[in-house]
Amino acid sequence: MRMKSFFVSLFSVVAISTFAQWQDVVVLEVDGDSVTAGEFAAIYNKNRNIGQEIDPKTPEEYLDLYLNFKLKVRDAIRLGYDTIPSVVNEFKSYRGQLAKPYLMDKSTDEKLVYQAYERSKNDIRASHIMVAVDENASPSDTLAAYKKMERIRKQLKPDNSNFAELARKHSDDEYSAKQDGDLGYFTVFSMVYPFENAAYRTNVGEVSKITRSRFGYHIVMPTDKRIARGTAEVAHIMTIANEKSTPEQREKAKARIDEVYSKLTSGERFEDLVRKYSEDKSSASKGGVLNPFGINDMVPEFEEAAFSLVRGGDFTEPIQTPYGFHIIKMIERSQIKPFEEVERELTKKVQRDERSNLTRKTAVKKLKDAYGFKQNDRNLSRFIKGLPEGFNTGYEVPSNLRDAPLFELDGNVYGQRAFAKYISKNYRNIQGDDPEGLGYAHFDAWVASEVMDYEDSKLEEKYPEFKYLVEEYRNGILLFEMLEDKIWKPSMTDTVGLTQFFENNRDNYIMPEQADVVQYTVTSKKWVKKLEKALKKGKPTDKIESKATKKDPLAVTVDSAVIARGQNEHLDAQWGETGVIRFIDGDDAHVLLHVKNVMPQRQKELEEAFGSVSADYQAELERRWVESLRDDFSYTIFSDALAEVESYILNE
Repeated sequence: MRMKSFFVSLFSVVAISTFAQWQDVVVLEVDGDSVTAGEFAAIYNKNRNIGQEIDPKTPEEYLDLYLNFKLKVRDAIRLGYDTIPSVVNEFKSYRGQLAKPYLMDKSTDEKLVYQAYERSKNDIRASHIMVAVDENASPSDTLAAYKKMERIRKQLKPDNSNFAELARKHSDDEYSAKQDGDLGYFTVFSMVYPFENAAYRTNVGEVSKITRSRFGYHIVMPTDKRIARGTAEVAHIMTIANEKSTPEQREKAKARIDEVYSKLTSGERFEDLVRKYSEDKSSASKGGVLNPFGINDMVPEFEEAAFSLVRGGDFTEPIQTPYGFHIIKMIERSQIKPFEEVERELTKKVQRDERSNLTRKTAVKKLKDAYGFKQNDRNLSRFIKGLPEGFNTGYEVPSNLRDAPLFELDGNVYGQRAFAKYISKNYRNIQGDDPEGLGYAHFDAWVASEVMDYEDSKLEEKYPEFKYLVEEYRNGILLFEMLEDKIWKPSMTDTVGLTQFFENNRDNYIMPEQADVVQYTVTSKKWVKKLEKALKKGKPTDKIESKATKKDPLAVTVDSAVIARGQNEHLDAQWGETGVIRFIDGDDAHVLLHVKNVMPQRQKELEEAFGSVSADYQAELERRWVESLRDDFSYTIFSDALAEVESYILNE
């Protein structure tokens, strides 16, 4: 048994206020691994915000929980979990994602974000003509495509009235060519960035300059510009009629939606009709409400119908889409929000978009300046001129290649052998017919890669918040693997231990009083009386249901359920009795509850309580594990240090 937990008073330590950085004060040590106040503050405040409403913790209480966490992580490292290839790869992937924001030029990023916001205020409708050419095509093929586009553009009439004709005849975008080049309305991020630039920078009715995207060359003609539709939040009632439906099924779906529409126009509540009749199960439980959407997020038929609604509460007549029939109700139309409210979302989109290439180029340039980049032009020229013909189809590093320096970065020298290895692995990435041009293109790509890798290696040193976040992810991955092996799998496979735990805690798993019922929801007094009479006499109700729904598909709906005591006031009022209970619910529908059986409270068997028992057994296994770890590892909580820095932690 190793050293148990104890509290250390720092009587001999200079007061915290004299420390240049309070973040560096150690508040916890676990098996020789120190936790500083800065690290603990970052973790505590992050989790405090998450759990404040549910289970708030003081710093001292949370430190005890954090000790358990660190002990589990140390156990994972002791057992070699940090060397498992899948864990290593997952951590690298996470860290790469976290590093991205730090490896771009923020000023350029901010300009692109604001540009995106300004463009989002308008929707553009445009037509285009495209000459396809691969983004890595040879200079000769690229030039040929450009010349072809030049010839097409010269055929335009002064008023551009023959643009549609030229699109049909020459555009390599076959889909839009059939529509006279028309692409419909779109907004920011809907198109590749160069195309978007051409569309938003060109006046309606005019034709853009020739623009290159990764698909080829374009000329773009905006045909309309309108204030952005923004987003809409709607609810809908749907009956399914898709490509798999038979004509008879489509006809029935249309009849059902028409009947629902009739009820809606007669004054019945939309939400009640959704709950009873909508066949879109994913939204029916939420009152038919869909996630807010903008242009091109829904099929055109649905989008046009939805955006035709002006006020909240307005609803459409039944419309048809490829998925079925819908009645759409407007909840809220939202125009463009203030920049401050959408800045974060736009920033994420910019970073995922090809706009990020601009940010990367600017970042590389600034980092080269910051790290004193120096290029050896003489050695570089000699190396590139010595590249063999056809190296872009395969390249091996020459065995006799001397390692002459090519560039220097922050005092580190990068030579010819490293560049040669880069080309041997990446020669396919850049293609063309000019060997010298290809060589310099590869060099630029290599330099950019090395500059960004070097900056990446410095992130933990330069940005404490990044260091803490990376460490949190790493520890989280290790802990997940350990929990999988130590807790979750055993709780599912250790049947002996699970059964024994259940037997020892049977009183915690009780089945409440329940009633087995069939519920009939009926829209007519005529049919409710007939159904009630049949049920009381114990006769089948199939024929009555069939007659009732022949003219009105919504006349009778039937559901079976097991209802616990306390869930239905009408059932509770006559609890313990079998038979038929009749009442009217909140939307004036008649309801018959046929109580078939009443089951008393009892202890659950293991199969019935398996989910709850497994969760509780997991908690017990984890408690035992932590107990053993506190015996296995040494740890020290510096309580006086924590008390001294607590105010800083709470305000960090």
